Amino acid sequence: SHKEVKLWLESVEDAVYEADDVLDEFDIEAQRRQMMRGNTEVSKKVRLLFSSSNQLAFGLKMGHKIKDINEKLGEVASHRTFS
Repeated sequence: SHKEVKLWLESVEDAVYEADDVLDEFDIEAQRRQMMRGNTEVSKKVRLLFSSSNQLAFGLKMGHKIKDINEKLGEVASHRTFS
């Protein structure tokens, strides 16, 4: 029915927004790492704040988020029962 299609499309949209948020986080992280390559006093302070352990934590956090999005997309795909 039309209502089922609408609900399904809303769940697809939700998953896409989550994926977009994750991509934004990757972009922010890439910009932060680029800033850390500088030799200014500010970049030295930033390097202290974001050690390799924080980079590992970021990778783990993003891995979990990507896994959650994959699961959500799989769930969305499995609920497509209309023709």
